[in-house]
Amino acid sequence: MEHTVENDLVIFFPGPRMDAANAEEIDEAIHQVMLSYNGMIPVIDMSGVSYISSAGLRTLLKIRKRYGPHVNVIKASEELYDIFIQTGFNKLIKIQTPERYKAEMGDITVDTVDISALKHISGDNVADMYRIDDESVLRLYSENIPLDFIMNNKRLSSISLKSGVPISISYNIVRSGERYGIIFESEGADTLIDQMASHREDLKEYTQTLAQWTRRINSIDVRAADLNSSVNSEKRLLSELMKSGFLKTDEYNRLLRVIDNIPAGHTYAHHDLTPHNIAVQNGEYIVLDAFMAGQGHPIQDVSSMAWYFKLLPEMGIKSQASVFTDEENRLIWKTFLSTYLESSDERYLLHAEQQIIQFAYIRYLMVEAVSPGFADKRDLLKIKRAAVGYSDIIEPLCF
Repeated sequence: MEHTVENDLVIFFPGPRMDAANAEEIDEAIHQVMLSYNGMIPVIDMSGVSYISSAGLRTLLKIRKRYGPHVNVIKASEELYDIFIQTGFNKLIKIQTPERYKAEMGDITVDTVDISALKHISGDNVADMYRIDDESVLRLYSENIPLDFIMNNKRLSSISLKSGVPISISYNIVRSGERYGIIFESEGADTLIDQMASHREDLKEYTQTLAQWTRRINSIDVRAADLNSSVNSEKRLLSELMKSGFLKTDEYNRLLRVIDNIPAGHTYAHHDLTPHNIAVQNGEYIVLDAFMAGQGHPIQDVSSMAWYFKLLPEMGIKSQASVFTDEENRLIWKTFLSTYLESSDERYLLHAEQQIIQFAYIRYLMVEAVSPGFADKRDLLKIKRAAVGYSDIIEPLCF
């Protein structure tokens, strides 16, 4: 990558793209050059950059953390500057504002989108995914999910990205009929569930990579981020299930004891970290949204994998994991658990699994609080009975 030196500034010229294919290379190139210019200030000239992905933004964040608040980004196009505004990066890094940039800071504009011309990729009772072009997708949420929830999803996605979480850039909020959605970055990506289903001979390798990636996500310290306690969010959702009449007071109290047993944590908890919510871009795993992200404990993400690959298949409840056979789901779950916990001790893994399952039943019920009608009522009652039955023994978590 070219660079020039002017006074105490080292000016770098990346381009034409900053994405997962070259983000690490750009970061390393800048690092190597700056070793020769100790004490000088790096400036990123974006005049030659036409596209930036979430990986590119994370590279800018690394540079900002490594060299301090004087790092400067200059000559970004209006399109790139719009991304800096939408993700909040303009508040983290000194970014030169384009002279003719017209966007109204802080305003939310909801445009109308015609989905009839878009390719439907996937969907469930919460949202449908549509391909817009090679670099973006629309996640269109069901009618019972309100606009303020979706706006908060966009806010949490931005906070996650700024915290170093590999997550898609969230662009505009749009509307189709009575449904609202968010346009996300998706650079020619497939969902992880699709890739796993297409490469069944490599399921174990995919799952090991997923477990290691999830462990890294759950190690990101987010105390400085504007994220709520995940435990408090779960208590609120549990309370809503009682108010709706779905949970009786005794059932609520028993499930609340399970949630109260989760230690307060200050690392990132996504709450829906399952393969249908993860994209694969140039070999990199990227989260697609962050509607329940917070500060929490690893069990809050591991439990999502548990109900996805273990509980629902064993209970005969349809989900995206239904594309796999029972034997494949058992392989995926067993591999994920042992890789995530970095253990082959069968007694320890069984103990951890029992604690994870105890919370996983409750996690699934909480989706009903977020999106009423998400699951079949008979399935929900079956899961509720299991959750209450599993709440008898409360002990400190073993991981």
